[in-house]
Amino acid sequence: MSSDIGSMPLRIKREVIESGALKTNSPIPLFNPNDIDYNSFKDEVVKSQIDKLSTGIDVPNYPQFRDMNTMFLQLLTGYEKNSDSYHRIDRIRFTGEEIPETKIIKQESKIIAEKSRFDKFRIKLCITGPYTLSSLFNGGRSIIIEELGNALSRILKESLFNTKYGKVEHVSLDEPTLGFLNDPMLDYGQDGREILRNSWEEILQTASRFGASTSIHLHNTSEEIFWDVNSLDVIGSHINDYLYQSEKTRERLRTTDKKLWVPLTTTQFDNLIEKYHKRKGVKEGFPEIIAESWSDINKGEIDPTIFVESQEEMDYNLKKYIHFFGKDNIAFASPECGLRSFPDYTHGITCLERASNVVRIARRY
Repeated sequence: MSSDIGSMPLRIKREVIESGALKTNSPIPLFNPNDIDYNSFKDEVVKSQIDKLSTGIDVPNYPQFRDMNTMFLQLLTGYEKNSDSYHRIDRIRFTGEEIPETKIIKQESKIIAEKSRFDKFRIKLCITGPYTLSSLFNGGRSIIIEELGNALSRILKESLFNTKYGKVEHVSLDEPTLGFLNDPMLDYGQDGREILRNSWEEILQTASRFGASTSIHLHNTSEEIFWDVNSLDVIGSHINDYLYQSEKTRERLRTTDKKLWVPLTTTQFDNLIEKYHKRKGVKEGFPEIIAESWSDINKGEIDPTIFVESQEEMDYNLKKYIHFFGKDNIAFASPECGLRSFPDYTHGITCLERASNVVRIARRY
């Protein structure tokens, strides 16, 4: 199936997005339904969800316009922020509020289904994981991870929905910080390793009990604890990760009954610009070339579409995964990460359309 990781370039001001999201879980929609920020945020979420569905993506993520850490910290209590880090001052707990984006999608599911021409649409719900959120805190990470696991599972439970017109089909844990540094807390035999595994299990079991499939989105798979998570169905990482080149991965898929989420294209736009010029024969001077390309994009002198990877390039990548792992071992395919670095919203949608087309055609293989 085709999906996406979540984030999109902004079309409205970030301050409006942030304000509208906070107001979604306040009394404002009830007592002041014409509030400009709330309605702007609501309209943008609804329009973007319709756009994603209209690209043909099978299970699109809710539109993620906000910082992936802040949006979940806002649904928690028991901490305070000093300068550039967070400090636990009490047990970290769930406030009782659902994710604003999914709340709006649930409330507006009839409109979304009608305008995207679905009898009933499916979405993916991503949760920033306890390991990544705990990295923002000073001290006591094991207990913080444990408390975050419980609180995030409650956020998830509150945010899952299955209405007449739409449902949460898939839940993904985002853990982009895992594996980049050697973390002694995660060494074999350390309590922290089991605490993290249990925290993941608690969150993903909430999804499984609801009837949703589950995945983890990583940027690095050198820390392999994810193979031991029973409630985890699908594993995904970035396009150059060794996960996608390793014979060991094929064996672990067989012994754990898990499947892969495969990346069809890189999504860092600087990297896309560099790849474009390499295809043209350029071998050096890429920092300057990238800067010049952005300048030309911003002046309207270059159409950024030329840098978005083609359907043929994405198809080549998908066929490579199918040949190496077998079609039955691949559950999802998408761009490797969010599309926030793209120059504008329209080109993000173009990328999703191409990915969707590739997966649709691959079903005939």
